[in-house]
Amino acid sequence: MKFCRRKNCELDERQLMMRGNVFQHTMILYMVLILLNGWLHEEGVHWAGGLHEGMIIFWLGACLALCEYILRGITPAGSSNDIIYIMDGICGGALLILNMFHLADGSPLVSGASLTSEGGHLVVALLMLSVFCTYLVKRLAGRKETAEDED
Repeated sequence: MKFCRRKNCELDERQLMMRGNVFQHTMILYMVLILLNGWLHEEGVHWAGGLHEGMIIFWLGACLALCEYILRGITPAGSSNDIIYIMDGICGGALLILNMFHLADGSPLVSGASLTSEGGHLVVALLMLSVFCTYLVKRLAGRKETAEDED
């Protein structure tokens, strides 16, 4: 039975179940983060400026989902998953480098007990790079296991 329309995207029942678990974990995290953010706003705590609250909440959930995909070996898009993780690393690295230039000019990370735009960008860059680092570690560990099995 085919679950995907692409040729290289056939998922077995186990992968479908694990993928559903990843989405469930991500949705629970999003609900908790949105609820926590609402409570903080109700109490007058603004921990990040404007758009950066939403970006950080989004990337926390995306980071959890992508890292769990990597660690569980779920590949719904076949070899296209590698491109997603590599592009995530490239974008995160570029964002980190650009942010370092702003920080070198003296821009603060925190202003008045909330993250500035530079602080928000730094958190997003680190989350993106954490996905890429998880991918690299898992890939290197897989190569090491393969080399040990061949010996």
